[in-house]
Formats: sequence, structure tokens, C-alpha cells
Amino acid sequence: RRRARGEERAGQRAGGSTMSLSTYVDAKVSQDALLKLRSRPENRTCFDCPAKNPRWASATYGVFICLDCSGRHRSLGTHVSFVRSAEMDTWRPEHLCAMFLGGNKKALEFYKAHGWNSSGSQDFESKYRSSVAKKYHKQLYKLVAETDLDTLLTQYKELPKKKKLSASELGGDKGLDELIRESTPPPSRGATPT
Repeated sequence: RRRARGEERAGQRAGGSTMSLSTYVDAKVSQDALLKLRSRPENRTCFDCPAKNPRWASATYGVFICLDCSGRHRSLGTHVSFVRSAEMDTWRPEHLCAMFLGGNKKALEFYKAHGWNSSGSQDFESKYRSSVAKKYHKQLYKLVAETDLDTLLTQYKELPKKKKLSASELGGDKGLDELIRESTPPPSRGATPT
């Protein structure tokens, strides 16, 4: 009974939810979702530094971070920032949900609205131990508790995909599309793979 309460508290500290610690999202589903989230323009740069293509995340704050900053987050302790790899780790539903509902842009806007600047002059550790960080985490995980991950995943899959534009749609010569089709040889039907 004590162990169950301890696990429940650990779940609340790490993600704000009391879901079972043995509940994880399918690895392929979480990796695909995180790849799509990382491809958003606002998530293509580390939340804490100018490094491009962050492959790590703080599930506590729903932000994407680079490898170097992930080490700094880990040094704060999991009670301050719970770090996961966007490509290798397993994810619990509430943490993945936080990534959907959070993101680097929303976190930055919240920090700025509460008087925190991103000039780098303020100490990294105090940034995540501040009352602003605690308010943001509390607000984010309140939304997480009210949101169903399956609904988010379904909505995200249904977003329209970008279609490839033809040369004429890009403002080019209307005859260019036809010329490309004419000059491209059809695939060989009689060839055998070697």
C-alpha cells in the first residue's frame, strides 16, 4: 500500500497524473507523433539554446531540447525536469500529451508573459526552479488531465498533408509540367532487378 502511494506520488511529480507507471504508449506511435511535433517551426530549435533539431524533451514542461541541454536538465533532477529522448525512449501517455499541448513556442510565450527574458542572462537552474516554471508546469498538466491522448493523436493524423505543387501552380510556365512528363521515360516493365 505504501509502495502504491509512492508510485502515485512519483507519477504526479513527473507528469501530474496518477496513471499507472506501467502504462506506456506504443513506441512507433510515440516516435511518429514526436517526429511530427519536432517538425513544427517553433520546435526546430532547442528551448534553452540556439541549437537546431533538438532530439530530447523535457516532459515536465512539454519542450524540445538539444543533447547538451538535456544533460543540464538531468542534472536538475527528475523532480524538476523529467527528460526523455524523442527517438529512443518509451513515453507515458500524460508525457506525450504534454508535448502536444505544450511546445517551445507556448512555453516561451508563458515565460515572457510572466517577466522571464530569453537573453541568457538569467541562470539556467533558477529558470526551472522559479515560480514561473512551477506555474507553467501546473497549468500544462491541468490541461493534460482534461485531455485524451487518443483524441489528440486522431486529430493530428487527420491534419491535411502538404500537397506537391506543379510548376504552373508555383507560377512557372504552364507548358513546363507537360515538358517534364514528356521527357521523363516511363518505367521499364521488362527489366528484372539485379
